[in-house]
Parts: sequence; structure tokens; C-alpha cells
Amino acid sequence: MNNIEPAAGSDAWLVKFRHNSKARMRVFYFPYAGGSASAFSGMETNFPGDVDVFAIQAPGREQRFHEQPISSLDLYVSQVIKSISPYLSIPFLFVGYSNGSLIAYEVARRLQCLYGVAPVHLTLAARRAPNLPPLRPAMSGMNYDDMLSELRRYSRVPEEFLQDEKIMSIFIPMLKADFALCDVTSFATTPRLKLDATIFWGKQDEDTSEEGIQAWQDLIDGELNIVQFQGGHFFCYDEEEKFSAELARVVRNAHDKFV
Repeated sequence: MNNIEPAAGSDAWLVKFRHNSKARMRVFYFPYAGGSASAFSGMETNFPGDVDVFAIQAPGREQRFHEQPISSLDLYVSQVIKSISPYLSIPFLFVGYSNGSLIAYEVARRLQCLYGVAPVHLTLAARRAPNLPPLRPAMSGMNYDDMLSELRRYSRVPEEFLQDEKIMSIFIPMLKADFALCDVTSFATTPRLKLDATIFWGKQDEDTSEEGIQAWQDLIDGELNIVQFQGGHFFCYDEEEKFSAELARVVRNAHDKFV
């Protein structure tokens, strides 16, 4: 990956939960819309000790709070690629959640197409395949009241936050920018990714279905392993113990295979 020029301040994009000079594999997390790197904090405890664990931290949240959120998928993906490029010299995995799944997929696709490298495994959660038509209107174009209704439907934002206009005046623009990343009319679906993938989905998630999850096979030229949870969209919290265990299993299997 030496042919990619690192972005200025590229390490701002990465929160390193675990990083050491003897690492033999790396995991990169891609958070859900409105989420930050800390959403994945602590999940590395069951990984092998020689696995680095990084999370993408986009502008507009946590230590990057005062930076302008990015709403362009092309810009976002190119910045991620430049930021992670110094760390792709050993086998690496991507883990994406919800909108983060689509971003992880697009980063992997572009790495494969443009630079001839790809994750050894792709783990995607809580998102139907992007080659299917959208189920709902683009959230990035919603007005304030409709956006609040959608946030209540997902039920992860406390009601006291939703009622606080000062908090929401900061949170909603950032959230809209995040949704705009994936509210594109279509994602490139060729060439297919040459890797194995694991898809996590919640049986009670209104925005996914078994057919929508199976459709990822159209985009992936490899084995597709599907793991079902009983919860809704945020089953990573509703079934946190199972989610952590299944994720650790995926990482250990890849570690045993590629390290």
C-alpha cells in the first residue's frame, strides 16, 4: 500500500484500542450512522493477543467534535483508505455495523479494484445488501420532525435527548451527513469481492429480512456465513454477549487461517 499517499492528519481517523509492534493481524471497525469509535470499545478482549484493533472515527464526533461531518461517500472512502493504508501490511479484517457495513463494503471493493488488496474476511451487521432497492425514503433528506420519528423508531436515542433542542441541533446535522453517505441511488456491485464474509442480522429488525441478507451473496465471491440474532436493529446491544462471542469467533477463525 506504499502507493497511497496518507491523508494529512490521517491518524485522527483511527482510534486504536489495541496496537503493538508484534501484531500479526488487524481488525478495523466501521460504526453505524451517528455512532463513534467508542461503540466498539471492549469487544477486543476475546481476540487473540496479537490482533490489533482499530475503529474509524469520522469528523464530527468525540475528539473530532468540532470538525465538519462528511456527507460525500467518495470523499469519506478515499480518506479512510488513505488513513488505513499504512496498516495493511499484515492480514486485516473489516467489521461494519448498519451504515458502517455499506462503507466497509465500499472501502473493501475499492481497495480490491484500485490496489489489488482486500480484507481476509468481511463481517457486516444489521444491513441488507446495497444492490436491492431502498425500503424507505432517504433519511438525509428528512425534515426535523420526520428525523425525530425515525430516531424514536430505532429506539437507541434517549427521549430526553430527543427533547433537548440544543443537543439535537448538533446531533441531527451529523446524523444527516452520515445517512447521506449511504443514501446514494446505487452502489457499485462489480467486480464481486473475492473473500469470505459473515453477515449478522436481527430477526426483529424491520429494515432487514432473510432475503435482503442473502442478497449479499450477489456481491461476494466467497463463502457467506449468516448468523441470526433475535433482537432488532441494535442487537449488538440487545444481545451484547452473543454478539461479542460471535465476533470473537470470526476473528479467531480468520487468525487461525491466515496467521
